[in-house]
Amino acid sequence: MKFNHTQYNINQIIMTELLLKIMTYLKFVWNDFISFSFKKCFYLFFLLSISFTSYSQKRDSIDVLYDLSLEELMNITVSVASKVEQNIDDAPGNVIVITRQQIMDMNARTLKDVLNVFVPGMDALPASMKYGDRVETVYSRGINSDFSQQILYLFNGKNKFNETTFGQPLGFIEFTLEAIEKIEISTSPVPLQGGSAVTIINLVTRDQSVDGTEVFLNSGFKNGLLSKKATVLFGKKINGWHLGGSLQFYDDKGAQRQSNLGTGPGGGSFQANSKYMRDGTKSAYNFTLNIQSPDKKIEFGSWYKFANQDGYLAGILPWASGYSQNYIGSQFQNYLTWKATDHLSVTAGYMWHYLAYPGFPFYNTQTNFDTYLEANYTKNIGKHENHALLIGGKIEREGQTGNTTYYWDSKINEFRDTTAYPLAPNQSRNVTSLYVDDNWAVTDRFSILAGARFDHYDNFANTKISALNPRLALSYKLNHNLTIKALYATAHRPPTLYELTGQTLLPLYGNPNLKLEHIDNYEMNIIYKKDRFKLKISAFNQIYNDQIIYLPIDKNLTDRDTTQAFNAGKTNVHGVDLSLNYYVTKESYLFFNMAKLKTKTDQSTEVHFLPSLYVNGGVNLKVKSFNVNFTSYFRGKRPMPDNYVVNTKEASGLIMVSNLSITYAITNSIHVYALAQNLFDRENRFPLSIDGYFIPMRRRVVNLGVTARL
Repeated sequence: MKFNHTQYNINQIIMTELLLKIMTYLKFVWNDFISFSFKKCFYLFFLLSISFTSYSQKRDSIDVLYDLSLEELMNITVSVASKVEQNIDDAPGNVIVITRQQIMDMNARTLKDVLNVFVPGMDALPASMKYGDRVETVYSRGINSDFSQQILYLFNGKNKFNETTFGQPLGFIEFTLEAIEKIEISTSPVPLQGGSAVTIINLVTRDQSVDGTEVFLNSGFKNGLLSKKATVLFGKKINGWHLGGSLQFYDDKGAQRQSNLGTGPGGGSFQANSKYMRDGTKSAYNFTLNIQSPDKKIEFGSWYKFANQDGYLAGILPWASGYSQNYIGSQFQNYLTWKATDHLSVTAGYMWHYLAYPGFPFYNTQTNFDTYLEANYTKNIGKHENHALLIGGKIEREGQTGNTTYYWDSKINEFRDTTAYPLAPNQSRNVTSLYVDDNWAVTDRFSILAGARFDHYDNFANTKISALNPRLALSYKLNHNLTIKALYATAHRPPTLYELTGQTLLPLYGNPNLKLEHIDNYEMNIIYKKDRFKLKISAFNQIYNDQIIYLPIDKNLTDRDTTQAFNAGKTNVHGVDLSLNYYVTKESYLFFNMAKLKTKTDQSTEVHFLPSLYVNGGVNLKVKSFNVNFTSYFRGKRPMPDNYVVNTKEASGLIMVSNLSITYAITNSIHVYALAQNLFDRENRFPLSIDGYFIPMRRRVVNLGVTARL
């Protein structure tokens, strides 16, 4: 069939004019919210992106997952568990994939929305549960730490997101979902990925192959306009080279919060401050870029993020929030990969990160970096080439290059900068890593994977530490439908710069004598598939030794709240995950997953603040031009310390959030939707680490949006 260029050109003009009219209208709506400089940049970018649309454009070439058959969709490939693509059922441990179709069916707003629904045993919250820091935080499989450093994020399988506490990065959960092809999650440790690889979340983007232009607009409403988000994706081939990327602006004025002005059980009173006590994002920008050579041997990837977020009242602060409570940060990730041969690839990466930490009487700014060079060699060896061998190495330098501390001067009622109280001294460390993996297909049904990774740290605080983490996995296919897998894997987490040398994130002080945290994981997985149905059951035991926790120190030398880091914690977690998927058609499906955990610390108590029961599920129904999606997640009660009277009463109860999305396809290229978050308007709260401090989650919010593909 011959393509009609004239008709295509007319359709392109019509859609372009329609989108420009929509954006012109939104321009007036957003006048009070978006600066003039951003509007000029966004419209310029949008107009430039239209020029990327080719007259001979076919259907979006990155609809890889959309175009898969149902059987292929149930046997999707992943790389998060072994650094090479493999069938998800063959990957060691418990691996979950969230596809772009599932994200778009939900019209999900943030990464937190999809993680809470699709990953059993995972708790994604809008703030740190320990201290209330305004950093979206993910907890997995019953492990609670100060900054959730046991979650490792990957960007297209590369780059580590680090900062001085090596916690979760500011605004990471607000990554551009529209630019994601799939999210790969391993809730089992993957020693190949290095330090902190206890749970791994790998974001695989669409930038590599998108062809044309896509525009996404969204507004959220709660007592008037609450939030707005605009995203443009673009891609085009130029002389065989592929250039793709995305630009996103996001703004959320936030819902008003209350702060407890007292301390201790039942102490103090609640006070609202409409100007500062909010949970919004004043502005956030995401920019991604990907460049690939015609032979795909060279790939450059980049992501820039800026965010200015309101600060919740941190759990350690007994006073109202002010302007020093804002979290303002930016992050710049880059990698360059060269496939030197069919077997050898080399990647160089660089990360720069800036963050302003809120606090009183001190607040801090920090600048961090991470740079690395990594090489991987893969080859099938053996008489029948039934050994898939991976050998790799990595050299890395990471650390803090600058920080400024501001203290409150009561004489002038202002903050002053000082060098007397640094967040932590500017230090860097070198990391040298070697790893090997051999996946041996003994027979068509039985395979053995064995491997290990060695890491040596020329560490902060003039210390040296090393770690050797082995992994052994077995997989046996009883028949075409049933697979049984077993896994033993270890992982480690090195102490961070702040845990070793920290000074001003009161009441937390560093300790230069810290050791590595060490994790042992024993696991069995059963996978049953037949036609449109898939069931997966995972049973595991995860033992966390030498966990770094903060304990009170000498009261005669310090105030009553001062604590210091020690390797004094141990957590033992037994758990069962269950996941069920049923496809009526490829576009209409049901899913259900749950996790039940039993945790025990060295104090013979449950892990505090994290629930033991997680239940999630949903249904998607496609009928002609309509798509209806309903999802819900449930969290059981959260155990509290015995002396936590207020939080036990106010914030330890059940959490249940349901979302409903209805999408209508005006044409194949233009969709409109309505999304109700927290559909039943439930009041949900989660606790912080000081009694009387808790954070209410958002009530019902209604979103309206439009998606257009040129």
